[in-house]
Amino acid sequence: MIRQFLSSTKTLTGRLALFFTLVSCVTGLITYAVVVYTLTWAEDEVGAKRIMLDSKIAIARYQSGETGKLQIDYLTDAYNDLALLPQEYLEDVDGSEPFIGEIEKENGLSRMLYITQYQAQGSTKPLIMLSRIDEIELSPNEMLTSIALVLGIFALLQSTFTLILMRLSKSLIAPVNNLSEQLERCQGNPNFPFTIDSEAAVEFAQLTEQLNHYRAEINSLIKREQIFARYASHELRTPLTIIHAANDLLQRGEHSDFQQRQLKRIKDAAKQMATMVDALLGLVRYERGSSEIALRKVTADELRIIINDHYSAILNKQNSVQLTASGEPQIRASTAIISMMVGNLLRNALSATENGNIEVRMDGNSISVLDEGSGLTEQPFAGACLG
Repeated sequence: MIRQFLSSTKTLTGRLALFFTLVSCVTGLITYAVVVYTLTWAEDEVGAKRIMLDSKIAIARYQSGETGKLQIDYLTDAYNDLALLPQEYLEDVDGSEPFIGEIEKENGLSRMLYITQYQAQGSTKPLIMLSRIDEIELSPNEMLTSIALVLGIFALLQSTFTLILMRLSKSLIAPVNNLSEQLERCQGNPNFPFTIDSEAAVEFAQLTEQLNHYRAEINSLIKREQIFARYASHELRTPLTIIHAANDLLQRGEHSDFQQRQLKRIKDAAKQMATMVDALLGLVRYERGSSEIALRKVTADELRIIINDHYSAILNKQNSVQLTASGEPQIRASTAIISMMVGNLLRNALSATENGNIEVRMDGNSISVLDEGSGLTEQPFAGACLG
C-alpha cells in the first residue's frame, strides 16, 4: 500500500504538495530565526556605534575641564569616576578591562554600557558611558510586527511559487493519469479512441495521436489475421473432405504393403491437417472474445490420443514416451489447439532425441514435454513447457 502510494502518478500531486509544505515550514523556521537574529544584531550594532560616538564628545568635555556625571544627550550619560555610577551597574563594571555591550536588568530595562579610558592632564582616567538603549530599540510589539511582516511576505511568495509548481506538475501528471484511466476503462473495446485535454502539453497530444494510430494498425492487423484464418480454414475443409473420401475408397481395394503404408500416411496427414484447421478456427473464435469460450479441463486421455497419433514416429526413433498426469489444468483452448501445440512440442522432442526417453508431464497448472536430447545448443535440452 505504501509503495503503491509512493510510486503511483495518481498520488504524485499530493506528494508534491506535502513536500513543498514541509519545505515551506522548514524554510519559514529558518527565515524566522535569521530575521530575529538580524534585527537583534542590527540594534546592538547601532547602539554600540552610537555610544562610541558619544564617548568622543564626553572625552572632549572631560579634557576641557568638566568632571563628574555628564549628560551627553537624552539617552546617554558619561562618568569619569566609578563611584558616580548607579549602584545597580557597579557589578557589571571592571575598570581595568575595556567593555562594550548591552546589559539586561531584571526589571526589563536594557542599557548599553561602554567602558574605556582617556588621557587628561598627563594621567589616565576611566570613562564609563551608559545609554538607555531600550528607548530606541524596537519594542516587543514592534519586533513581532516586523517579523510578521517579513514572514507574511515570505509566505505569500512561497505560496505563489508552490501553487505555480503544483499547477505545472498537475498539467504534466494529469494527462498521464487520464490516459492510464482510459487504458483501464477501454479494455476489450478496440474502437474506443484515446482523448486528451486541449490544455495538455503538445507532447501528450502527439502521444495520444500515436496511441490511436498504433491501436488502429493493430486492430486492422488482427482483423486481417482473423479473416485469413477464417477463409483459409473454410477453403481447406473442402479438399480435406475430398482427400478423406478418396482415401477411404482406395483402402477398400487390394493393395500391397507399400501402398497400404502410403494410404495410411495420407490418412494421418489429412487428419493432422484437419486438426490444424480446427485449431485455426478456434484461434479466430478466441481472438473475437476469450470470455465467450468456456473453461475446460485437459484430461490424460486427451494427451494419450495425441501421443498415439505420433506412435509411428516414436517407433521409428526407438524412443519411449511416458505420460505422467498429476492434475488436470483448466484452459480456454479447444481440443484441436491443444493437439496442435502439444503435438508440435512432442515432434520437436522426438527430433532432438535418438533412442531416449520422453516424458509428457501434466499437473494442475501446466503441461510439459521433457526429453533427453541435445536440443538446439551444446547444453542438455531441458524441455519445453506449455502452461
